[in-house]
Amino acid sequence: MNTAELILVNQGDGCTIYTIQFLSENKSEFERFYHKFKNDAEYNPDLMRIVALINKISDVGALELTMKTTH
Repeated sequence: MNTAELILVNQGDGCTIYTIQFLSENKSEFERFYHKFKNDAEYNPDLMRIVALINKISDVGALELTMKTTH
């Protein structure tokens, strides 16, 4: 069984976003995902959209952001 801990990704006025890091790994799941795609010319624009959305969610809040985009 793998043991994991919560790692802070981003904290803002709207919410706090965490990822997990398995104790047997030296990087969190978010860091592994980010580093996998950051230098990939095809996927980098999508990764930057994901990072921008994470920042916006932490500033505004996930529910608040969802409500604004659906109305």
